[in-house]
Amino acid sequence: MNKKEYYSISAKQKLPNRCPILNNCERRLLSIYFLGFYDCHDGKDLLSFLINKGVISRENAENIIPVSGEQPNFIGGKTLIAYNNFCPEVSLFDSDYRFGFMKEIASVKGEWDDFRSENNKFKNYECRHFSECPEFCTIKFDSAKSLQKTNPKNKRTGISKQLRFEVFQRDGFTCKYCGRSQEEGVKLHVDHKKPIDAGGTDEFSNLITSCEDCNFGKSNKII
Repeated sequence: MNKKEYYSISAKQKLPNRCPILNNCERRLLSIYFLGFYDCHDGKDLLSFLINKGVISRENAENIIPVSGEQPNFIGGKTLIAYNNFCPEVSLFDSDYRFGFMKEIASVKGEWDDFRSENNKFKNYECRHFSECPEFCTIKFDSAKSLQKTNPKNKRTGISKQLRFEVFQRDGFTCKYCGRSQEEGVKLHVDHKKPIDAGGTDEFSNLITSCEDCNFGKSNKII
C-alpha cells in the first residue's frame, strides 16, 4: 500500500490523510524505537529517551494513547530482522527512522533475511491503514459513545431477542452484504443501516442482517 492508496482509503472513509493520533500513539513510538534506536538504548525510561531524541514532545508525552491489543514486536540481528504489529505510518512516512531496505509502504509486518537472494531479501507480509489500528478504533468508539450521550437524535432502545430473530427471518438468515448464510458457518449480527452515532435508531426498518466479518468491516459507515 503506497501513499496514493493510503490517502485514497482515508478519503473514502472521510478521514484525515494521516492518522490524527500519531503524535500521541504508543504503537507509533514503539515502532520508531525498534526501527531507529533499538541497538543504542537499553529500553529503560523509553519516553524520556524519545523526548530527548525529538521523536515526541513533552506536551504530547503527557497524553500518550497506550497500545491496545497486540504489542509491537521486533527481532533484530546481523542477518535476520523481523517485525510485527507496527504502526503503518512509520514505514510509509518516517524515512528518518525506518530501515533502508523498507519501501514506502504501510507495512505492519515484514522480514529481512540476508541469506535470501538479492531481490528477495525483504518481504512485506501485511499492510494496514490507520483506521484499522486498534488505538484509532478505540478513540473513535469512545468519541461515538460520547456523542450518543449528548445528541438527542441518537436513539438506542435495545434490540430484543425477538426483534433480532425477526430481522434474521426477514433476511433469510443471510448476510445482506456478502450473501453468506448461517449454514456456511458464519456468525450473524444485526447491524444498523444508519449508525446510532449518526442519528440511527433500533427500529426494524433500520436493521439488517450482517455476518461478523462484514459488520466489523463496515464499522460505522452509512449505507
